[in-house]
Amino acid sequence: MRWLMMGYQPEDERPQALEQAGHTVDTVPDADAEGWQTAARTAYDGIWMRWADADHSVRPLVQYRAQRPTTRIVVEISGELAPPNPELASWVQLGVYDVVGPGTEVESVIRHPATIADALRWTGLQGAPLDEEEPARGRPTTTVVEVERRVPLTNRPVLVVVVGTVPGAGTTTLAVGAARYLSQWGATALVEAAPLPEPLYGPTPLQTLIGVAPEEDAASEWQGITVFPERRNHAVDIAGVVWSRRFAYVVVDAGVPVIPLKEVREAWQAADRLIAVLPPVRTRLAGAWPWSALTASPETPPHERPGPDAFAIVGGDPGIAHAAPWPATVVVLPADLTAEAAAGPLAELLETVLPDTPPPLRRRRIVQRAKQALKPTALAVGLFLVGVLAWHWLGALLLSGPIHRLVQHVMTKGG
Repeated sequence: MRWLMMGYQPEDERPQALEQAGHTVDTVPDADAEGWQTAARTAYDGIWMRWADADHSVRPLVQYRAQRPTTRIVVEISGELAPPNPELASWVQLGVYDVVGPGTEVESVIRHPATIADALRWTGLQGAPLDEEEPARGRPTTTVVEVERRVPLTNRPVLVVVVGTVPGAGTTTLAVGAARYLSQWGATALVEAAPLPEPLYGPTPLQTLIGVAPEEDAASEWQGITVFPERRNHAVDIAGVVWSRRFAYVVVDAGVPVIPLKEVREAWQAADRLIAVLPPVRTRLAGAWPWSALTASPETPPHERPGPDAFAIVGGDPGIAHAAPWPATVVVLPADLTAEAAAGPLAELLETVLPDTPPPLRRRRIVQRAKQALKPTALAVGLFLVGVLAWHWLGALLLSGPIHRLVQHVMTKGG
């Protein structure tokens, strides 16, 4: 196996121990953004990083995970660091489960990879214990909680926030699909507020998906939706978009949270609908396990529940809906959210924020399509009627008036 030691020198004890165990070892002196860029250029089997000397920002890690999502990352901490830890919690949410102390043997770490259960203590989240008298049998069940129905109001738009449980789960795809669907009922804004790698080169994920030029940071119109891409110099003013009173719906693409999961609801407490996107394949499901621990009593008001209002799977394995006791209903959607087959799942996913009346814009589009279909038929019928009238007019003209007398005179002379 090939390992990269970040924050170590070649003569340090850890790199030497890995080499003695038969592994190929490279070292970089600093565990910063430049070090992560160096790591992304090579397909390492694992990265061993010294936490005390590292840049604890998650932005370089997010950028690295986008390019190398399966590389194992080991974080070595000092003996004084104790759980829970907010900075380490954000790393755990990005799939970093191997958190080892200074006295841990290298061979033990290599042979026994950590799991989410081992790393969960750093987030401060604890899974709900099973009832010892009546253990769970069969597949896990999902607790479905009724939520008060909301409709667009004139004084404040409905706020829908889409977050991802792991990078690349389809958060931006679902946010765009939800915005397109909601735009049938009124003006809709789509805001990109996902944590982006820094520095960012090229377009953001939202700009790539909808085809907006990278230099266009300002709001733009796309298929009837007002799009606010993430800015490079400052974040989009979401509150300003919400309270501008220009929209009936505001959909926020929040990306993968970089804060402890239990604080996600508090951060988006104004959201009328908080949707978490599960990974489409089981091999990436490990990063989503902490979300299954966000349980709450059914009597808890919606705005006080720690977890999302619904989970979504975009174009993935429907069996993931039963892979864990998710604390809210799970909706499976097709990969193409513009297809007719996606209308039903989107309606189920957004049912608590949809009005009871059919979308007025859809009725308007049906009328427009009917008019367009009738145009050729109406033109043919009109031409036929004009021809009949012209024929009758010419016949009447020939049988009366000066032309009729001229014809009679010619015929008389000829006789």
